[in-house]
Amino acid sequence: MSQPGAVLVEFLGLPGVGKSELSRRVADRFTKGAGTVDQPSYVLAHDMGKAERRLWKSVHVLREFLSHPVASIAAIRAISATRQRSRRTRWKLIFNWLLVVDLARQARRHPGLHLLDQGVLQAMWSVALDDDSDAALALLRVKATRLALPDIVVLVEADLATVQQRLGSRPHGDSRLDREPGRMPELLSRGEALLQRIRVAVGQLDRARIISVRNDADTDLQDLTSTVVQALAAGHGGA
Repeated sequence: MSQPGAVLVEFLGLPGVGKSELSRRVADRFTKGAGTVDQPSYVLAHDMGKAERRLWKSVHVLREFLSHPVASIAAIRAISATRQRSRRTRWKLIFNWLLVVDLARQARRHPGLHLLDQGVLQAMWSVALDDDSDAALALLRVKATRLALPDIVVLVEADLATVQQRLGSRPHGDSRLDREPGRMPELLSRGEALLQRIRVAVGQLDRARIISVRNDADTDLQDLTSTVVQALAAGHGGA
């Protein structure tokens, strides 16, 4: 059950655009201001060892499936119906979907500001990246998805050439774009268009407030952090 005062914020954007770093900086600013804030997806991805991370991800996925089997099966069927490049990719997308839905559900149980650098909209983007986006966007019609949708979306954008350069300099391939350098221009172009489709679809639901920012240079992050903090504080009652 959603608790009064629980505000869910999702950072949405292309891989390499700076979502995680911006989310971390925003959280630090709120924490210094004595605000109640947490980062469930960031902690899971960055503050745990590999074995512990796998364990806790599995716990989240299992809890979501056992606690909400009907919604989980509906989501699994929707993702299974999409045209992915391999069964392994399809399984990873299903696993990630159940994970982020549970993270959002658990966050809504506690008052405060909850920042997700990986949420349901980003998971939907991943499902749609190699498929007909209409099929992936059908996930919005799953009731459990509505409950896990953010109250505020921070859409982080950047020039595609800048994003490609950042991805090329990363030491490990964390996303499909990293692992398929030959398709990177194609996937980035498709991914950018897909973000706009998701933005429109969410706007039609009248479910979330959208804050758009651009991170075209690393030096932009300090100003972007202030912009996002001010916008969130205005909607959250202050930091």
